[in-house]
Amino acid sequence: MMLFVCTGNLCRSPMAAAYFARRAGEAALPGWSVDSAGVWAPEGAPASPLAIRVAQEFGVDLTPHRARRLDRGLVRAADWIVVMEPEHRDYVLQLAPEAAGRTHLLAAFDPEPGPDSGETRIEDPIQAGIETYRRVFARICRAVDCLVRQLATAQA
Repeated sequence: MMLFVCTGNLCRSPMAAAYFARRAGEAALPGWSVDSAGVWAPEGAPASPLAIRVAQEFGVDLTPHRARRLDRGLVRAADWIVVMEPEHRDYVLQLAPEAAGRTHLLAAFDPEPGPDSGETRIEDPIQAGIETYRRVFARICRAVDCLVRQLATAQA
């Protein structure tokens, strides 16, 4: 299982998970289930309205998404854990130190991180405008595309 983690599980990790699911299917990557969670997620909350809107612009449907809080069981079940910020990685490793080799920063897969985005984190767009959501989703897509290519190459 591929697990994407952010803070509230309202925008970044659901966008990444839904986009990964689509790209993994297109790349014929067998056996990959995908999930997302947040370190401070409001259980059962829908994705943010702007995340839903921007994801639809990219052909991804977030309307079924409901937030869930990251727990040890999810971490233990995941083959890969992809986090949006170094602090999320720290939280994962507090829950399950043995997950260190399976926990990765999504930003590390972005081939063109840009000067304003930082190389270690995917910006949190919550409470920002639509253009920020678009920029963040585009960055998530670039990074996920590279991740999918890496997984496809490894399985070939």
